[in-house]
Amino acid sequence: MFIITFVLALILGGASNTVIEKMNLLFAIVVLVLIVFIGILFDIIGMAVATCEEAPFHAKAARKVKGAKQTLRLLKSKDKTTNFCNDLMGDMCGIISGSAAALISIKISTIMGIDVTITSLLISAIVAAATVGGKALGKKVGINKAEQIMELVGKIVSIFSSDKIKSKNNRA
Repeated sequence: MFIITFVLALILGGASNTVIEKMNLLFAIVVLVLIVFIGILFDIIGMAVATCEEAPFHAKAARKVKGAKQTLRLLKSKDKTTNFCNDLMGDMCGIISGSAAALISIKISTIMGIDVTITSLLISAIVAAATVGGKALGKKVGINKAEQIMELVGKIVSIFSSDKIKSKNNRA
């Protein structure tokens, strides 16, 4: 996980920093909000995985409901799935959003002629509050709507599933 996180953080952090440096302020803020949202979304998914029961998906898989098999795979490896969602993606988005917030603080300070320390403190506080508040609300959603969330995640994963690719290749 260390190596995967390191490589992904380099790629995603570098890409977002480069993009934010070159964008106008409004688009840079939109990118920052998107990064925070992605972190919250993965935290919700991680909580849903941790609390969701497998039984309903066994029945759905037997009826060949789209995404049920993929959901079962995710649920059977809860430790890996929650680690990926909460730790890798959720925490990495938090770190990258901090870096993006710093760049945006510098942009705002330069444009408005305000001390960068004040701007940095305000932007960092806003990002931290949005991230922690969003994840707190998301945990409740993840627990209370675990089955629905996992059904949707399973359907999305099924689009990219190797099972689908294998069955297409077998027909050809």
